[in-house]
Order: sequence, then structure tokens, then C-alpha cells
Amino acid sequence: MRTLILALLVLSPVSAWAQNYVATEQITVSNTAIGFTAATINQGSGHPQALQASCRLEGAQIRVAIDGNGPTDAIGTQVEIGDVLQITGHDLLTRFRAIRTGGTDATLNCIYVNTGAAGASAFVIVPGSASVSVDGTNEVTGPDEAPLALDETLGNVLSELESIRLAMSADANKNSGVIDTGPQVMYEAKDVDGSALPNQCTEGNACRPAVGLAGTVLSFITNEAGTLSPLVVEDVAETADNVLMGAGTVRRDAPASSAGATGENATVNTSALGAVYVAHIDPCSYKAKSVFVVNVSTAVSTEIANAVASEFFYICSINLVAAGAQTVAFVEDDTDAIASPTAGLNGGTTAATGWSFAANGGLTLGNGSATVMKTATANRYFGFITGQSAQLSGTVVYVSAP
Repeated sequence: MRTLILALLVLSPVSAWAQNYVATEQITVSNTAIGFTAATINQGSGHPQALQASCRLEGAQIRVAIDGNGPTDAIGTQVEIGDVLQITGHDLLTRFRAIRTGGTDATLNCIYVNTGAAGASAFVIVPGSASVSVDGTNEVTGPDEAPLALDETLGNVLSELESIRLAMSADANKNSGVIDTGPQVMYEAKDVDGSALPNQCTEGNACRPAVGLAGTVLSFITNEAGTLSPLVVEDVAETADNVLMGAGTVRRDAPASSAGATGENATVNTSALGAVYVAHIDPCSYKAKSVFVVNVSTAVSTEIANAVASEFFYICSINLVAAGAQTVAFVEDDTDAIASPTAGLNGGTTAATGWSFAANGGLTLGNGSATVMKTATANRYFGFITGQSAQLSGTVVYVSAP
């Protein structure tokens, strides 16, 4: 690949000089602009004036100027380490100045001669990968190309530069094919710890793509703004914008939908113990249960639970044993203390129309995981009535729910 060269051609032809003066100099370029040593490039002490300088840069980047105005660390032509400066013309040698761009001094190793070719380029920067002669021919060659003669006319030089530009590989863009040369895309390695996404950029600005520390390209499902981490940590409190991945669930101590209306997305919900709420929604299967202990020995009306607004009573299990002959009716009532039963759950509203147990008789109904009886109307009291004076013992397990 040929090397691009910045060239300012001397407009007036310069005749060739006999080469009878050669001098060398090493110049330290610091934070103050410096030029060639006047005693070395000017006529005197038995030698003619220098007409051409070739200097190789070592140590650090610099900026140079040949217009008589000193360069600064931000103004002037930039020269990289290893580049060769070739300056032709005594007037340009006297106006040359250089300054470092950073905090490290640079070194220019220079050779001066009093010869040059007619039409030679006045100012040439040859990259370090190319070669340059100081014999007046100004021949510059790239690493793998034929020599490029800079002592041609301006038109020929521009033609050469255009051919070099066309031969270079273009930068890749959208839908470009794979190329063997040219700029390569590099990614930034990121340790994604769950606290933030790898790179958050402002809309419309350039943004660096990221890879994991193993070089794997990172791709996440996240919210529209891209501001939430897709990693979900155990025991993190639920928020409206949490991003769930995998088989995440939401703890809800009472069953409720996370969707606002039918047709909207919703989460899978679990109880405080991690049990998944299932579709049949039997209150006995998920709600915290109440246990009422039965211990009566007379004919009496017994209230188990007060009315709950907008809720029914669901009986999950019953376990009863009568020491003597006994009749039992479970009822619901619009009034307190089961004084005037409204409807029966296991028969009528009197003890005689409920269950009838012989001595040492009884029953077990249900195991607590499903409803075995239910009040007919919400917001009613719930209890039972016994018809004889005989000991009745056992438990009633129930819940209230809409």
C-alpha cells in the first residue's frame, strides 16, 4: 500500500548544487518551539549554507511549522515517531520550528546538505514505514509499491496521490462485504454485574458496542429506555418496571392479578410459601385458614364467625364426634348470635333438619384443601345449632373470601 505524502511544491525551479557540505545535528524538542542551529545551516566557518535537511523523529510526537510562526502543542503540522521530515530551501530551514505535543521531549536526528534537485518538494513528511533518500532525488517508496518520484510536476504528484487513494480499502459501512484490509470493528469489554447496563448513551449520539470479559457479544431484553438491568437478584423488592427473566414469579400474600384489564400481560403469582396460585381459585387452596374448636354439651345456637362485608364463608373441613345422640345443623344468619337462621348449609335451619348422630357417632368432611360447604349469601354470620344435651366435640376449618 502506497504511503500518502503531504507535499508543498516549490513554485520556482531550483538549480542543482554540487554536494560538498554535509553536517549532522541532534535537536531536543521540548515545550518551547525550537529551530535548526543557525551556525550549522548558515554560511560561515569555511562552509556554505545548508539547502536541505532530512530529520527522523524519535521519542515523542511533535508539531512543526515553516511559516515563521512558532507552532504550539495544538497548532502546526503533526509529526509522528519514526516519521522523516525533508525540508528543501535555505529560507525554509531558517523558518523551521518544532515543539512537543505532550509531556515528553522528542529528538530530531538531522542531516544537512547544500545540494538539492531542481523542482524538489519544499516540505515532505515521510511516514516511518517508508524510505527517503537525501541525495536530492526525493525518492519515496511504500512498503510494497514502486518508488514514487516527488520531483515531478504538481499535476503528476496529485495524479499519484489520487491513484493511491483509489487503491486503498474504503471504510466499511452498512451492508459492506467482508474485506481483507481496512479498519476493523473493536468492542469494549465490560463486566456486567447487574447494577447497570454495559453502556448507556444519549439518543442520537455514538455508542460503543460491548462484549463480556470472555469476548461474547452482550444482548439483553430490557425496558424501552434501556435503563434497567436485565439481571434479577433474589429478594429484590418488586417495582412496576422490574425486568423479569427466566421463571420469575411475584409473591402475593393474597391472590391478585398484576394486569390492569383483560387482555393485558400479567405475572405468575406465588403465595408467601412459594406455592403457585392455580386456575380454579378455591379460597380453601390458598387463603390463610381459621380453625373453630367445637365444644358444646347442650341444645344451643353457636356463632362461629361474624359477618364480613362482601365475603362468603367457605368451609374447608369438618370433624365432629357426639358422645350421645345429637343433631347438628350448620346455618347462616343475617343477624348476630345465630338468633334467626336464614339458610342451612347441610340441611334446614333447625337442628332437627341437619345431621343426626348416634352415640359416639360423627363425621369427617374434607381435608382442608378444598371447599366442602359455602354460605349462600355474602355478609352473613356463620354458625351451628345443636338439638340435644350431649357432648359434641371437633373442629371446623374455614376461610372468608369474595
